[in-house]
Amino acid sequence: MRQNETEKPSPAWKWTAAKERAAVMIAEDEQTDEAIAKACGTTRATLARWKVDEEFQARVTEHLAELRKTILRFPVAKAHKVMARINEDWELLQEVRNLRRSAMVERKAIHDECVEKLGELIPQREGLRQEIDALRETIAKDKKLKRVDEQAEARVAELETELGDINKVISAIEKIDPGEIPPEAVTGEIIETVTYTKAGRVIEWATDTNLLRMMIAHEDEANKVKAGYVERVEHSGPGGNPIEVSDAGLPDDIRADRIVAILDRARARRAKASAGEQEIS
Repeated sequence: MRQNETEKPSPAWKWTAAKERAAVMIAEDEQTDEAIAKACGTTRATLARWKVDEEFQARVTEHLAELRKTILRFPVAKAHKVMARINEDWELLQEVRNLRRSAMVERKAIHDECVEKLGELIPQREGLRQEIDALRETIAKDKKLKRVDEQAEARVAELETELGDINKVISAIEKIDPGEIPPEAVTGEIIETVTYTKAGRVIEWATDTNLLRMMIAHEDEANKVKAGYVERVEHSGPGGNPIEVSDAGLPDDIRADRIVAILDRARARRAKASAGEQEIS
């Protein structure tokens, strides 16, 4: 630089797309200054000058604040989405259990009704059989004596018809009777397995471990998400912003001295950067 040349004042700060992008990338703090300068189509020295400019620093601070708000909000929003998905799946599992429970309650009611009805009909059938046997025995004796008891024979025919009707009802009830179920089946948490062997139809009951395992897994996952959400809330201020911290224990004069020192250091950095720019030009 010529010694007698009058120094020109620094041009007014003007925002460009490259400067805006650089401010965002510096706020994100994911790359080196060299990489940021290259991505913005400038040099590292130019980026260094931008970084000491007050307007540029203010813009970086704005981006940092927005990033911080986004970061703090994201886990909460994500937690709500995850919880909604977990809850939807858990409710479906509950619905499966509730449907089983309803089906088993209805099945038990049908079985109990069948048992009650059979409890009435079977003794009647046995009574009819005994009465028929007694009349047939009487008729057989009469035949030996070469006597015919028409009334007894008519009564046997009548009783046999009644017995046939009762047998049909009993058979129908036995067909619709779903069979006895274990008491715990009404919880909806055990399932029935039917197999057929040479001996006939075999029913086995077992706890639906898959259903219970999935329900427990969803509940555990929900608890983890809740724990993360509570932790986030406890460490966040109003609106998801960082908690403001003030140095309330310091007297005003000490706090003022600290602020002056910070400003002095900022001015020194800016002066140093300006001197370096003059040497380059």
